[in-house]
Amino acid sequence: MPTVLEGNWVRHGRLGGNISGKRVRRATAQVKRAAFASGDQAVSIITFRANRRGKILLPKDASVDSVDEFLLTPASHCALLDSKNFFHVEDKRVYKCLGQPLSILGFTVTPINTVEIIADETEGGLCINVLDTELQGLDASVRESASISSSTVLKWHDVEFDGRPGVLLTSDAELCVEISLPAWFPIAPSLFESAGSRAVQLLLDESIPKQLERILASYTWWTGGREEDRQSKSSLKTTAPRIPPGDLTGKQLSPSRAVPSESNGRGPLSAPEGTAPMTVPASTSAGASGLRHFPNLDQPLLAAGPNTPKPEYHLNAVDRVALALFTRSLQRELGEDAPSRLKGYEKTIWLTQRLARKSSSAEVTQERATRVLKGLLPPGFSVAFNRFCGLFPLWFTARHAAASTTLLLEWLVGSSRVNDAPADTLPDDASDVPSSVAASALRGAVQPTGYKQGVLLERCRVLEESGCASVCLNVCKVPTQRFFTEEINLPLTMIPNYETFECQFVFGATPPPPDEDPAFNTPCFQQCPTAVAKAQCHQLEMPVDLPSALGGNALTGVDNS
Repeated sequence: MPTVLEGNWVRHGRLGGNISGKRVRRATAQVKRAAFASGDQAVSIITFRANRRGKILLPKDASVDSVDEFLLTPASHCALLDSKNFFHVEDKRVYKCLGQPLSILGFTVTPINTVEIIADETEGGLCINVLDTELQGLDASVRESASISSSTVLKWHDVEFDGRPGVLLTSDAELCVEISLPAWFPIAPSLFESAGSRAVQLLLDESIPKQLERILASYTWWTGGREEDRQSKSSLKTTAPRIPPGDLTGKQLSPSRAVPSESNGRGPLSAPEGTAPMTVPASTSAGASGLRHFPNLDQPLLAAGPNTPKPEYHLNAVDRVALALFTRSLQRELGEDAPSRLKGYEKTIWLTQRLARKSSSAEVTQERATRVLKGLLPPGFSVAFNRFCGLFPLWFTARHAAASTTLLLEWLVGSSRVNDAPADTLPDDASDVPSSVAASALRGAVQPTGYKQGVLLERCRVLEESGCASVCLNVCKVPTQRFFTEEINLPLTMIPNYETFECQFVFGATPPPPDEDPAFNTPCFQQCPTAVAKAQCHQLEMPVDLPSALGGNALTGVDNS
């Protein structure tokens, strides 16, 4: 069921009429207090208002869940948060979003919104709470006199368009900018209102179509996408028909059920060019001293992977059994199956992509993928194997794990070979190691640290077929590292190469934290259907410690002057 965004909170049902008034009175009270402090007790308020309606048709796929469930996924949050640069605050439901700069009457301000996204367990649907708005780029005294309020209502219902089922999504947005001026201000406020309202209207006219395009692109990817969407590089265009305003009558469009009550959504606003990333309070998973952060990478989409044709893969009977077991473990974790048209490896990749896009956060994806790996093993195997490995020196266990990997995982990741650990990622034990068991017993020849403790995947099939950095990191790399390091007590570091699709395994090397791992600093791939230019992959998270930004401090990320 859809929801309604009203000023600073969300509720279901009809849009109330007193929210803007409350925000105006609050802003007015703040300005009056500032005026009293400076000796000016009279103020006047100029208001710029605008509204915009947009419509788009979402394709409906009977094999996937509803639009309601889609709006609970991280794939939709990028479109709903008005931002290409947003951060987790306190927990996974709260974001701090850096909005697009607003230029009004010579003032350029950057809104920073604190937004909560939660599911309504009672009535169903999605709640988006705008908890706070800060305006950067203004003097502190001017900032106290300015206020921005907005309400966006998304509503959707099932329709038929040219005989095809779909979901019609309508966005009704209102934006109000209020500036309080001292009564002695020499220019009449009415002279500002017309020009200011036009500027605000232009902002909505530009942002709402982008909002709908982003929602459509994310929804198409989430439901499995089309072949042309998978092949697209950076465009967010799709083949689903756009419904122009005023074209909703007649025989073209026929509602198949009652229109639900209004719901909320917000359009995408990009971060200002050259602005440093914000710092925000740590999330629970990031630790007491860490900060949850999505870096703003000023670089285009990554042309990931080699230009040569994909290799041909041939699975034998044992490989097909292993693939079936892995697919079944994914199905158990997801509680669903892939569309019937998908078979074999293509089906497995669809399930890994589904795991990445259905989870509420990157951390949840990693936890679920770890359970998938554990589901491949009999109960108690990890404990028993851990104890068995403890009987041997680390170099011995690591070397045999490397040799086993090349034999056991070709069905999933493609061909690989044993190599020495690279010089910049050596095992934890930095001492020289024996060349063999016999050399160890006889105190014979020794080899440098990391000898035959690495595995080089020559062209990772999972990474190439999924075309998604989130699948690589959240479904494969982090869960596999965690499983070996924590469950088997054999440290493992995996180093993907996004240019060649190689992946270097180093057994015996403890993986670095995400904020120190270069693999996490990647923009979206060109072949990713939901790629967003000049932004980090929107499903990657990392806890980092950052200096003060935007003139603020390390706790709030906003100016306290």
